[in-house]
Amino acid sequence: MNTSKHIISLAIIYIISANFANAQVTNEDIESIQHKVETANQIEGDLEIYLKQKNVNAACFSGKKLQLLWDEISIDLKGLNNKYKEYEKTIENDRQNHQNSIEPLIRRRQELRARRAELLKVNPLKKGVLGSINLNYNEEYIRNEEIELGELIDSYNFDYQELMKIHTANTRPEFIDNVNKAENELFDHRKTLDDQINTACKK
Repeated sequence: MNTSKHIISLAIIYIISANFANAQVTNEDIESIQHKVETANQIEGDLEIYLKQKNVNAACFSGKKLQLLWDEISIDLKGLNNKYKEYEKTIENDRQNHQNSIEPLIRRRQELRARRAELLKVNPLKKGVLGSINLNYNEEYIRNEEIELGELIDSYNFDYQELMKIHTANTRPEFIDNVNKAENELFDHRKTLDDQINTACKK
């Protein structure tokens, strides 16, 4: 009886999650699954002995315990998947918030640049007279506002890039790949054993 197939993936999940701090998935989540896997492995070892001995009562009892544990592990793996997806939603929300915050500033800066280009065609004397009473003709005011907007945009972009660095560090594609792999392997692994356990419990 091969009891290590799905445990390999679960061990990988445990290892790569060590650098998954600050995300939705915690090391405690992984350690809990790891403990359940180790317990399942021990029970599977006992089950194998009972089946060889044709001790159906003991095999049935151990088998039912194992099935319950498998169910728990399966639920926990789905929980990891859901938590990771929630974290991905957080990243997307941060991306959208940044875009919503910075787009009006960029549009305003473009308007100011266009206005400064228009003022190049205006008579300097007219600009001087109108600039003192109408800020739309005050080239210095427009240039200063454009500079301030540029600095604000740079500040927003810097903060966003720093936030994305944190998200990138916490987003590990191999993590979710191995969670999915573990779910699939656990499903495949228990097919044969479920039949053996159910058969033992019918006797």
